[in-house]
Amino acid sequence: MANHLVQAVLSLGFSIVVILCIVALVARNGYLEDDELINTKAVCIICKPTEYKDACKKALSEVSKNSSSTKKDYIFASFHSIQKGLDKASEYAKSGGSELKNCEKLLGDASEALDQVLNVATKSKIATLGEQADPMLVWLTAIRAYQTTCVEEINDENLRKEMKQELDDANKHTFNTQKIVYYISDILMEFGVDMGNFHYAGHRRLLDLDEDDEGPVRFSAADRTLLGGGCDDEDEDDEDEDKDKDKDHGMFKKYTSQDYFKTPEPEKLKKLKKGSTMTPDVVVAQDGSGDFKTIKQALDGYPSNHKGRYFIYVKAGTYKEGQITVKKNQCNVYMYGDGRDKTIITGDKSQEKGKVGATQTATFVAEGERFMARGIGFRNTAGPDGNQAVAFRSQAPNTIMVDCSFEGYQNTIYYHAHDQFYKNCSIYGTVDFITGSGRAFFQDCEIYIRKPENGQSCYITADGKMKHVEAAGVVLQKCKIKADKELDSAKGETKSYLGRPWKPDATAVVMQCNIGDLIQPQGWSTWLETKNHKTCMFREFYNKGPGSDTDDRVKWKGFKVIKDKKYAGYFTPDPFMDAKSWLKRYKDIFAILGFTNLHVLLLDTHNVPISGYSLSTCESRKAQQEYKVLGTSFFATTRPLATTSDKSRLGLFLWKAIETTHLAATCRCYWCRSVDPYWTKSWPYDSHVIQQSIISGKGTLSSLQIVAANSLHVAAISVAAKGLALLFNFLFPYDV
Repeated sequence: MANHLVQAVLSLGFSIVVILCIVALVARNGYLEDDELINTKAVCIICKPTEYKDACKKALSEVSKNSSSTKKDYIFASFHSIQKGLDKASEYAKSGGSELKNCEKLLGDASEALDQVLNVATKSKIATLGEQADPMLVWLTAIRAYQTTCVEEINDENLRKEMKQELDDANKHTFNTQKIVYYISDILMEFGVDMGNFHYAGHRRLLDLDEDDEGPVRFSAADRTLLGGGCDDEDEDDEDEDKDKDKDHGMFKKYTSQDYFKTPEPEKLKKLKKGSTMTPDVVVAQDGSGDFKTIKQALDGYPSNHKGRYFIYVKAGTYKEGQITVKKNQCNVYMYGDGRDKTIITGDKSQEKGKVGATQTATFVAEGERFMARGIGFRNTAGPDGNQAVAFRSQAPNTIMVDCSFEGYQNTIYYHAHDQFYKNCSIYGTVDFITGSGRAFFQDCEIYIRKPENGQSCYITADGKMKHVEAAGVVLQKCKIKADKELDSAKGETKSYLGRPWKPDATAVVMQCNIGDLIQPQGWSTWLETKNHKTCMFREFYNKGPGSDTDDRVKWKGFKVIKDKKYAGYFTPDPFMDAKSWLKRYKDIFAILGFTNLHVLLLDTHNVPISGYSLSTCESRKAQQEYKVLGTSFFATTRPLATTSDKSRLGLFLWKAIETTHLAATCRCYWCRSVDPYWTKSWPYDSHVIQQSIISGKGTLSSLQIVAANSLHVAAISVAAKGLALLFNFLFPYDV
């Protein structure tokens, strides 16, 4: 009996050991299978939105073989594959001789840009990558533009085909990486990454939405289903996420778009004393009265390791020095002249005469970060038969051009890459004379169409946005579009258009502009034999003038007339190109430029409501038409005035404030409300009429808008407006 019991116990023990071994073995095998599944899922999530999936999987293959790879390793694998592709193509370019010299330079620019992105993004906490999507896309779009330009500017057909083949891998990985970054928030959510309170504002997504979309939709229908299938939907543990690096949120800096630059932002300038003028670092004067006689000499004198802004004052004169380049290591250059008609930089290089690409024809090239210029004229005098002949080309991140002129024919301005802002400028040209692959914004500019070569048509814009996920496009806001003197007498002989789509996803918006009668009723034209007009994004909003009638505009799917003001607001400087992240930072420079109120500069959209701002809906035709109104706006939300006495007291205060600050001659102050024909039927009212209207009890007060025609009075206006709001609250302290 005892022996049977011992045998039974031993047998049971042996069985338990065997079972435990089997369980352990199964568990071990199961873990390996789960690990393999996790790696497969990661590849699936990353590659799901990409266009070239085989290339994506190949890029992630090495990472997926490593069980210790983190989510960031998967995300940035495609970035590293771009570099491998660029290295391969660069080696080929170096062996191609002079014909590929330009290619070698452009691919070098692409590699440097990629290094800058990786240098910042890889140091970031993974949960913050969604916030950096826009600056990453700006740099990735530039990288793509350099690759495209490299191929397109090769004259030899065989060499062009070979270089295109050499760049095939780099191009595919670049497009894939753009998609990965564009959908980075979706990818992180699929990975189970906690992004805290971050909600993807999505400047890019907002621009992709149609104004017919209902409600606060973040993604299009296609976007919402993009990651909905094909991958294991089971949530995975987030324990593998960069354990050694990302444990403490406080250890990581919050990166901004400025952190992607090679140089830090310059320190703010000290305010100038009353009556004093800015002292430049160097002066250029042809008569020998300055530090240098040529602009090239002044740039050659740029100090190594220079910190802060480098001010170059170019005195009046015509400077013809060949191609002038502000190099990549010459950052924060601010060049100013004696006026666009007095300080002139000119050249005559062209594609036709020099047998070179557009980038090599530019009279002036800006590459150094944060390049700014004011009061200078840039010209290319190659003529209408010179084909591509650029007056000004910029690939400088955060280019700002104010009070400048750009005179040429074909490809006058080439916004090659990055974000660029043009204010109060005059632009002359014939064919595609505002073109590029960056993001460019033209505000309060005068655009003159010139007489082209016989048989040619004229096109203002030719945007080079390749894919809808790119940070590219051009906006003309509050500009005047008209014929120059020579074309004005022969308008019937030439067909002129607002633009045509250079690349498949070309994006161009014309809003609040005065369009002359030289523009064809169709408004827009196709690009040669391509189908780009079927996929482009062309928009018009609230234009006026004889050429603004949209009844006979093209019927393409990609063209629409914007009717919703909120949707139109997405194309103002801040939403369109994240202007607050950089234009706002240059407040000291704008003070010197004469712009004392950055709010208007960034959100200068009369009658277009911007998120967070409540604008009056009064129609101000005259204010829209004025070209040189710098101005500022202050809004004080108020309540209806209960009695005529209340209106009288407030009206008298308004009148007294205007008298006290001596603004009666330079400001137009008006009260208005959204629905009251009395206030909108006859603009402008002068101050006395407004005062008498308020006292007489007509109309209902809902908002105050003060528009200054003279920027020197902005401070006084601010005091008056804010004082009025405070006094109003004091005089009428009852709840609404």
